[in-house]
Amino acid sequence: MIDFRYHLVSIVSVFLALAVGIVLGAGPLKGQLGDTINKEVTTLRADKADLNTQLSAARQATAARDDYDAATLKTVLVARLAGQRVDLVLLPGADAGLARTTRATLAEAGATGGDTVNIDSSWTSTDATDVAKRDALATTLAGTLALSANQDDTVPLLDRVLAAALKPGTPDPQKSRTQALRQLADAGLLTLDTAEPVEPDAVVVLGAPVSGDTQAAAQDDAKGLAQIAAALDRSSLATVVASNEGVSTPPTGSVGVVATVRASTSLSRGVSTVDDVGVPMGQATVALAILEQATGASGQYGLGSDASAVFPVIAGITGK
Repeated sequence: MIDFRYHLVSIVSVFLALAVGIVLGAGPLKGQLGDTINKEVTTLRADKADLNTQLSAARQATAARDDYDAATLKTVLVARLAGQRVDLVLLPGADAGLARTTRATLAEAGATGGDTVNIDSSWTSTDATDVAKRDALATTLAGTLALSANQDDTVPLLDRVLAAALKPGTPDPQKSRTQALRQLADAGLLTLDTAEPVEPDAVVVLGAPVSGDTQAAAQDDAKGLAQIAAALDRSSLATVVASNEGVSTPPTGSVGVVATVRASTSLSRGVSTVDDVGVPMGQATVALAILEQATGASGQYGLGSDASAVFPVIAGITGK
């Protein structure tokens, strides 16, 4: 009986409180509550209008900055990469328009041509059949390129084969590299824009957000693609990995290749990265990063929180 009375009193108290609230809200407090709510709504509307004005001004300032950067790009970069051949390696999902823009920027900097290599998503496929085929082909091509097939190497053999095909060290480099690249293309692992590739002086690797069935799968895929840059850097090619990670918001659950390179101490020591390649400033940074790479230095540039600087400081161009 005590428990029943306790619950009965509790229920009655709740209903009494509700009744009092209704009476007060409809009576003495009605005007006060209405006025308070109206004032809050008015304040929120004013704040929203102010924020929209600030956002519009920020967008105009950003557009003006980008227009200025684009207009002065040629002046800043003129002849900086004169005589150098720069290849583009496009990772799965890389934007074709961005690749064309980057190629144009490199030309403005004086780079003379360069081939384009499109990496297929099968390059990092975890399917057992795909893995077996890749491993067998990599072993065969390692022999063609006089490359050690040491399986204990931290950089996968397939990535080292690609790097050696782009910058060979065999007695008959042109024939060997062309043969290796064609076999990689025939296997569906990549596509080439030319039948007779020419050895480059530098490589720009253009990346895109990497997605997977799980976050862990995406991270593994991004790490696998980052190893391409590791192999290129080891082959003494000036290597810059670029994306738009620092400017655009990537899809939920995706992983950036630039961020993956930066998270690796061994990779970031030799490979340069640019995370704002989608804007003129980032385009200029790619060319300047190649120039810096030629001196044996590297850096992590852009607008992302993990960048070490916005752009390289190079004597006579961007700093003392």
